[in-house]
Amino acid sequence: MIIRPNLNKKNDNNEDKQGNPKSKTIKNPDGSIKEQYFYEWSKDGKLKSVTIHNSDGSKEYGLYDKQGKPKSATVYHPDGSKEEVLFNEKGKVKSKTKYNPDGSVKKSRF
Repeated sequence: MIIRPNLNKKNDNNEDKQGNPKSKTIKNPDGSIKEQYFYEWSKDGKLKSVTIHNSDGSKEYGLYDKQGKPKSATVYHPDGSKEEVLFNEKGKVKSKTKYNPDGSVKKSRF
């Protein structure tokens, strides 16, 4: 689980004043929605956050620093579990925490 901004594919033709996409929909070959991306940008055009709604019912949230590097990512799964990832100042994974539906927690540091 890593937040993937997916900025290299065609957007939904709804851009901010700087030309940055506000949202993007990725479809399966049958036309059903695979992923929907929603973006938030800073005034100077840097990516601040992205929210992804996946076809499996999971939702991903990513926050970025002023240089556009990931700060944190959280994924909420339909089964009630949640994963949180924190990144260091270089954008590398610093820690991961998984919260399971049964209440157990698994933490990893890198």
